[in-house]
Formats: sequence, structure tokens, C-alpha cells
Amino acid sequence: MMTFYNAGAGSGKTHTLSEELASFLIDKKGHPSEVILTTFTKKSAEELKERVRKTLLEKGHPEKAAEMSNALIGTVNAVCSKLVEKYAMEIDYSPQLRVLDEASMKLFFNDFVNTSVAEPQFTALQNCCNRFGVFEKKENSFGSDNLKPDWPNMVKNLAIRFRAYNFSKQDVDNSRDEAIKCATAFLNTDENKGVDKIWSSVEISKNLKLVGKIAKKDEATIGGLNKLRDSINNKDQVNWTDYAKAGKEIAIDTNDNNPWFAQLVLQCNDYHQSPEFKEEYVAFITLLYDTAYTLIEGYQTYKEERGLIDFADQELLFLKMIQENETVKNEIEATFKLVMVDEFQDCSPVQLSIFYTLKDLIKDSIWVGDPKQAIYGFRDSDTELFKLALEKVKTNYPENIKKLDHSYRSRPAIVHAVNKIFT
Repeated sequence: MMTFYNAGAGSGKTHTLSEELASFLIDKKGHPSEVILTTFTKKSAEELKERVRKTLLEKGHPEKAAEMSNALIGTVNAVCSKLVEKYAMEIDYSPQLRVLDEASMKLFFNDFVNTSVAEPQFTALQNCCNRFGVFEKKENSFGSDNLKPDWPNMVKNLAIRFRAYNFSKQDVDNSRDEAIKCATAFLNTDENKGVDKIWSSVEISKNLKLVGKIAKKDEATIGGLNKLRDSINNKDQVNWTDYAKAGKEIAIDTNDNNPWFAQLVLQCNDYHQSPEFKEEYVAFITLLYDTAYTLIEGYQTYKEERGLIDFADQELLFLKMIQENETVKNEIEATFKLVMVDEFQDCSPVQLSIFYTLKDLIKDSIWVGDPKQAIYGFRDSDTELFKLALEKVKTNYPENIKKLDHSYRSRPAIVHAVNKIFT
């Protein structure tokens, strides 16, 4: 049976989960070893375990309380790790594989990216970052380190998302095409605003001088203009950031006293609408996507040769096990009777696939979540998935949707205001 709790903030979802688990262990004569319960922090997992243990003791079931250590309660990564280790031999994996924690994975992946990109791609990516001014930010600084083009981080983030979403090559191509479509719409390219028009104006202005009082704020724009004038015979040395500098807004008096300068500033300000910019920008997007996808397979081989896996591998391996391996599916079905998912709104696509597959293998499933409390978007969760899952449950199990809508944490006026904003 599927039960779905749509739980508002402060509505007692942890208490509800604890009571549901205690009911399974007491009323349904279940055992802790038959339970899988996932949440998104170790602290939450320990809190849930202790609450249930306390409830069992209070209701006179010390033996069940003592067995709570047998329940599979932990973060999604921890639960997948234990089950992958348990069933690793079934898919020809060693149970002794070393798991990279998040910090180690980041260092390891960075090293792999920096040493595995082919020379032509490396040079092209470096050039694109220089052209668009995409540089890695210094730590504890709002500036950029111009010696470090940021493409390794961009490629890494794309590759991580491809893996988190379990993208096929077709999925990657579709995502790339959508990114290009969005970029094209945003750029609003105008065929009449080619870079040649800017250079024609620069050529005309090369002997003209600014008149009138020049405001302090205009110095950066004038510096940008002088850079263009100095580069008139070396146009290929000019980057898009140089056009941007020459296109910064100027003071009203400077604008009124120097119409030729005002026109040139406006032309430079619209550099991103030029066909040339669009062509290069689309090429940059394509290069990032192609490089990221190419790296995924190599990265997997790179880790396997060193006996390593990371958190994403654990989730994907476990998903593969419960979808494709009959022995594992039968074992899971025979061993577990209840799967509970806390903070369901923070699920990634792969995690959602895991829970949907477990729902079909395990007798009872309880999911709890609230899209307004989603906090793990940076880890590839997607609140839209929560909404889609909720709609699917409403369609298939309408009688099993339960709403926890009484807040024990906030005043009524605050709750009403928040509900009004989100509905």
C-alpha cells in the first residue's frame, strides 16, 4: 500500500513518521530488520531512530526497541551504500570498493577533468573562456582569477548533472538543444548589428576627441574605446568583454556633447545581439555539453581501474540492481516489508526512480514531503518531480493522500501569508 503525506512546515512530519513506524512494529507485528527509511541528513536519521526507540519503550516493547539498530535507517547515500555492498557480487562488483566522500570526489574529478580533455578541446575551451571572460572566482573574493578559465568547473557541473539524472546521449543532446534554444531567445540576435558595424564606427572615430567635461564614471568606457582603437589592426585580439567595457553607460552631459561617442557606446552595448556573438556562444554551449558527456564514460573507467566509486555510483548501481537483477529483486521483496521516505521533496531523478521501483517490490511505502521546504536543489533535487509524483499518487491512490496542514511551529497569520504566496 502507498501512503503519501503532503506535510507543511512544522506540521509534525517527523512525529508522524515515528508513529507510522512504531505502528508497523507493534500493530502489524513487523520487525526493524524489515524496514528501509531514508532521509537527507545523518542527524535526521538518528533523530528518527531515537524517537521510535523511545516510543517502543514507552509502549512496552523493549525487545523491539533493542532491535532498532537492525533497521536500515539513514541518508539515501548510506542506505544505497549498504545495499550495494550487500548485493555487489550479484552484479560482479567487489564489495570492498572504496567510496569517495563528497570532498574527495570533487578533488578526484577535478584532477580527472584537467588531465583527460583532449588537446583540441582543451585549447578551444580555454579560448572560449577568454573570449567570454569566464574565469574562476577567487576564494573569499568577488573578483576573478584571470589565470584560471572556469571551463573545468562548468564541464564538471554538467557531467555531474548528467549522471544524477542518468542521462542517455539522446537526453544530453535534447538538453543541449534546449539550452541553445533558451540562449537564442535571450540574446535577441539582430542581423543588422554585426561586429563590422562597430568597427566601422571605431574607424570613423579614431581621430575624434571628446569635448566638454568628462564625468568620472565615463573613464572605464573611454578606456574600452581606446582598447578598440588600439586594436583596429588586430581585431582578433579583442574579446567580447572588451566590447562590453566600451558599451558601459555614460553620463548625460558626455552623451549630449559627443553624439558620435554616444552612438558607438550604444553599438558596443548591443554586442551580444550580433550574429557573431550568437555563433560563438552556441559553439561554446555545444563544446561544454559534448566535453561533459565524453568525460562521463572515461571517468567511470578511471574510477573502476582504481577500485573507487562515488555517491552517484552507489545510487545508480542500486537502481540497476533492483530494476534488472532478479536475485536482488527477490531478496529485497522477501526481506523488507516497509519503505519510508522522509523529505521526499529533495529527491533527485535517480532517487525518485529508486523509490518508485522499491514501491513495486515492497508491500508498504510511505512518502513524506513538502515542496516549499526543498533545500537540496544544489544537489540535483527537483521540486517539480515532487509535484509530478504527487499527481501520480493522486491518480493511482487518491484515498491514500494525507495532508498535514496544521502548523505547530508558527502563528496562524504567518502560515496564512506563506500559503497565499505559494498557492
